[in-house]
Amino acid sequence: MTIAFIGCGRVGTSLAKYFTDKGLTVIGMNDRTASVGQDSAEFVGVPFFADRTELITGADVIFLTVSDGAISTVWNEIKSECGMAQLCGKTFVHCSGALSSAVFSSDDENDLHIAAASLHPAQAFCDKYESDKALPQTVFTAEYDIPPNMPNHITELLDILGNRYAVIDAASKALYHAANVMASNCMVALFSLAQQSLLECGIPEEVSRSLLGSLAVGNAQNILQNGVVKALTGPIDRGDAVTVAKHLQVLSGETLEIYRHLSLELVNIAKKKNPEKDYGEIMEILEK
Repeated sequence: MTIAFIGCGRVGTSLAKYFTDKGLTVIGMNDRTASVGQDSAEFVGVPFFADRTELITGADVIFLTVSDGAISTVWNEIKSECGMAQLCGKTFVHCSGALSSAVFSSDDENDLHIAAASLHPAQAFCDKYESDKALPQTVFTAEYDIPPNMPNHITELLDILGNRYAVIDAASKALYHAANVMASNCMVALFSLAQQSLLECGIPEEVSRSLLGSLAVGNAQNILQNGVVKALTGPIDRGDAVTVAKHLQVLSGETLEIYRHLSLELVNIAKKKNPEKDYGEIMEILEK
């Protein structure tokens, strides 16, 4: 199985480096900006191809690691440049969490002779030359449409990597991506709201970052080790309606509504953890 990367940003560069470190055969990389592609290829230790048609010709699996909005455009360009006859039997992959493999389809019946896939690494890629270090612990989510007469290079690749992975269908991609956003990007928003509240208390930003950071990291570790039910602590877990009422009195606007909605979910979790407790009073306060 030979692999090519088109697009040398943070995701493409990190994956290419990780793949080569794991012994997979990455034959080369391509990018619209030659200097960007050359830097990434040098970092990975593979050739840079100025001609992406030449690169595609020699690959079994082609990763289009470009921005979500560019995937369809680049795919249509490749079909026009190469012709479907040259692409038949190849597997095309993108790494979008939100888009499905259907982005590689069209009305052309010859598209039925290519395998289409999305392979999403559930990781924040912050640095082009450092993010590969976290990939051994990353969970991948695969979604694909592979003709019955073609090998499944996606699961083959994942089995070689040894990462944990899940396979979902195309209809689940939007919900899957929303879940990722809630656990990652929305956490940034919650942290920001908490920091703003501490600033109103007179606590400097740097101090608040450390204070909240220890709480956030500790809770994340507890969730990973024990699951959300056992990890739950705080006033709702204790059934402390008085404290919850005080919180509602001092919060306002969107922050109040976010607190209210999230607390209702915490009550649902608390009921699972403490089925003997009565959370009726807290529910009444939150639902007013």
